[in-house]
Amino acid sequence: MIEIVDTKPEEIKGTNARGNYHFFKQKAILRAVDRDGIEEVRTFAVVSNPGETYEPGDDYALSPDCLYLARDDRGNDVLRVRRGVKLVRVGSGARAKAA
Repeated sequence: MIEIVDTKPEEIKGTNARGNYHFFKQKAILRAVDRDGIEEVRTFAVVSNPGETYEPGDDYALSPDCLYLARDDRGNDVLRVRRGVKLVRVGSGARAKAA
């Protein structure tokens, strides 16, 4: 389960060699449980476009379109996460809610 913990997203604006950029950054917590019932907790930042920030307190999961299947160096299939993480609200299937 993924939980958004920032009540106010950090707005990031600027200009670089590729042009202007504008996005929001929010702190999130990933809670995963392995098959032995051991919980692992990690914090990370999720980035969203203006008007697509996530509501704190709601439970989210990774959107299937941000995952892909690849092969590791031993030829095994592994599930990987794309750089642009998208979340979906658990239970509703709705995309990110506007701020």
